[in-house]
Amino acid sequence: MFSMKFWFSLSLLCLTLAARAGDPALVYIRTYSDIVVKEMQRTGIPASIKMAQALLESEVGKSPLAARGNNHFGIKCGKDWDGGTYFKIDDDTDSTGVLIESCFRAFTKAEESFVAHSEFLTDSRKQHRYGFLFELYPGDYEAWARGLSAAGYATDPAYPEKLIRIIKKYKLDTLDEPLLASLPTRPKLHVQEEQPEVVTVSEFELSRPSRLKNSEAGKKEHNMYKVIWVNDTRAIQVTADTDVETLAGDLHMAVSRITAHNEMLLTPSESITRGTTVYLENKKRDYEGRITHHVVKEGESLESISNLYGVQAQTLYVLNRIAKGYQPAAGETIALKEKVAGNQKPKVVKAGKKQRGLLFSQL
Repeated sequence: MFSMKFWFSLSLLCLTLAARAGDPALVYIRTYSDIVVKEMQRTGIPASIKMAQALLESEVGKSPLAARGNNHFGIKCGKDWDGGTYFKIDDDTDSTGVLIESCFRAFTKAEESFVAHSEFLTDSRKQHRYGFLFELYPGDYEAWARGLSAAGYATDPAYPEKLIRIIKKYKLDTLDEPLLASLPTRPKLHVQEEQPEVVTVSEFELSRPSRLKNSEAGKKEHNMYKVIWVNDTRAIQVTADTDVETLAGDLHMAVSRITAHNEMLLTPSESITRGTTVYLENKKRDYEGRITHHVVKEGESLESISNLYGVQAQTLYVLNRIAKGYQPAAGETIALKEKVAGNQKPKVVKAGKKQRGLLFSQL
């Protein structure tokens, strides 16, 4: 049962919206307010945040994906999806870097996409990325907006500010009151925005993007490392030439941990060039992207290709029936998802000295 306070607040919200004659967001909010509140009570995701994301990502329900596929959050198919599909150009590329159509889920009704959005953020397999959000005070929509961005939900650096502006413009925080009424009053815990140019990055900060600089002890200034996600695996891009030992010191990580996650970084003195992608956790055994094959370029190895797609090199050896000590020849096609037949094995050459020019992708 909703409280009288909530219905009163919702009435004020409707009056505010009604004053904006001709604003298509009015109809949209009225249409989907029930589902965002229900999902908030079920999962703890603030209704204000879900509504703002839906308004922004669906272009107020008018984007082709929303209008034709009932997908209001740009949710991609994923390997486990067996429902309807909608294809459009987004950010997926083929092995040559050319944009190709991405597969998005198509739902029978829009409300299903609101539920799918909740399932995406609460998926136990993504707890390492989004779990910290549920430790934030639900009434602090600004922290949630910045937290989503810090966790890599969207690539647009202005994404959190866009959500905050939408929430303030339409007073969407009133939608959060049914949940807040059942909670004790708690101080707001904000996610601090990224500092420009120079920051101190620690292992704790990289694993928990909502917590920044909680201690002044042991600070060391250096260029900021951009946190990225490849095949749902956490990594960074270095912004200046460095080496494994220096990077380990910057990140407060053991050298052995960096070399364990990056097959081509073998020693503390190993050089790392600007733009290199360095993994901070084990790469996945399976590649979850849509690309199925990779054409080998001159100088590439299975280890360097594994870094490009965030999949373990051992997986590529097995899928392509290549023995250790050998590498695919340039121009050969490497399978990323399915094991090749015995008569389709790529041509190989005896592995020689590692070439580092094409070891890592600059994602």
